[in-house]
Amino acid sequence: MKSILLFLLFSGIAPAQLTPATGDDFTIAVYNDTHVARSFSDWTNAVDWLVGSNGRGPNGQPAIAYWNIKAVAGAGDYVSPGGDDCNALNWATAVSSFQRIFNLGLPGVWPQGNHDYCAQYTNLFGGLPGVTYGDSVTLQASTWNVSTNSGMVRLGMIGAGTADDMALGQPSRIWADGVLSSSEPDRQWIFIRHVGTYAPYGNPGPYVYPAVKPEHNDDGWCADGAQCAGFSGTNFGTALRDNFYAKESKVFWGVHGHNGYVAMNSLKANDGHVVNVTGNLGASGGTPGWITLLKFRPSHNDIQVAVYLSYDGPSGSLYAGPYTWAWTRHSSLHSTPGHPANPKKRGRL
Repeated sequence: MKSILLFLLFSGIAPAQLTPATGDDFTIAVYNDTHVARSFSDWTNAVDWLVGSNGRGPNGQPAIAYWNIKAVAGAGDYVSPGGDDCNALNWATAVSSFQRIFNLGLPGVWPQGNHDYCAQYTNLFGGLPGVTYGDSVTLQASTWNVSTNSGMVRLGMIGAGTADDMALGQPSRIWADGVLSSSEPDRQWIFIRHVGTYAPYGNPGPYVYPAVKPEHNDDGWCADGAQCAGFSGTNFGTALRDNFYAKESKVFWGVHGHNGYVAMNSLKANDGHVVNVTGNLGASGGTPGWITLLKFRPSHNDIQVAVYLSYDGPSGSLYAGPYTWAWTRHSSLHSTPGHPANPKKRGRL
């Protein structure tokens, strides 16, 4: 494997807020660790902010419209307050708010976090239209196309749970390789998984964690049991980086949750393309409604990344960013070698 380079990515002086979408800009939104039972009222405010209800939203507009959001996803830990994960009343109370998001009809994936091992998770997230599922309900994929002035943009999201580190031969990886290899050569993918990155608590970032083992290039990633609370063995962000991100030619971005504040990492995959990854612990550190926004700007060939506290006041508040990632659009990508797979489809890919 080629040497992996991690470095802090942001350019110039960032604007004070993530500006609204103009022209053919569009945005992808990912909720980080909602833990909605910590505060159902704050979570209701966060969803109001997204859809534009009760006077909430950026500058009084629905976030969906303000940033032209084309997909909404989650990075796990959806309901549990941090204990009593499968509390029936908490899950029953949460259903209507998530249904408001699903009713938008936007693509997205909602893989499990370590607090989602409940039958209620399967009931809520297991039959979403437009989602392709693997043998486990936490294996999810969704695709969509966006017409821009410079041509069609083909994107996809693929999500996996916390059961393995996506190494070759593991069930999640076999399924993911099947999905990725069967997609169009110019479709670019975002990977969503609960655990992956790490940054110190209370630091708005972007942050690259000091290397624990410099020879392993593990700075900025969830690297050991002390950082990856609740995980064991090799199921850390460094294993995910080395086993998956570095080897998948169609995966260009990743968003994670679980641990630490805003990490912003980059690596060069084996085929030479750059993979940009971000993550934060969302409501694991406080209040439901942390949301990561990736605003694609086709006319600038870049992506602006920001984290908002969508529960915080009628307009929400910016927590971190915006930061800028370069965006290289590919008309052709090498197909990803992998294992044959037969994804179980409960929607369409």
